[in-house]
Amino acid sequence: TFAGAGGYVYLYSKFGATWGGNAGFEEWAVRAGSGCTQPPPVAAPASLSGTVYLDSNSDHQIDPADQRFEGIVVNLYDATGALVGSTTTGPDGTYTFSNLTPGAYTVAMVVPAPNYVTMFPNVGGVTPGTPDGIVDPSWSMITTVQLNAGDVATGYDFGLWDRGL
Repeated sequence: TFAGAGGYVYLYSKFGATWGGNAGFEEWAVRAGSGCTQPPPVAAPASLSGTVYLDSNSDHQIDPADQRFEGIVVNLYDATGALVGSTTTGPDGTYTFSNLTPGAYTVAMVVPAPNYVTMFPNVGGVTPGTPDGIVDPSWSMITTVQLNAGDVATGYDFGLWDRGL
């Protein structure tokens, strides 16, 4: 069976020196029951986002009193460990990875040295209150984040504490 893009089969014909009004292209619709099948639907892309905070009240926890941290590099790795994206937090401390294919990911914050140390991150997820991922012992990455087609995973938040060096 064969189905072209969008359910159409495109044929190209050259009619000599004079082409018709359709510039030599013909479009045929694929009809149900004709023995041709439609291609499977394309999986909707997923996204993953979070915020990086600076522990402004020195309680070593991410909380509403903390300020958002601009300019922090956040990397995204696939299940094989290959880097699939890198971004920098914006003025509001947020980062987003979008247009992701379904699969398992690791999100990792690059800790600016030497003044800062990590705080235990918030593990986000697709459904609020249902975390998805495992905090790495370094507290600078969250592993095994499973994204399915169309998932919008939020709340993957990292925190930094200024040692004052």
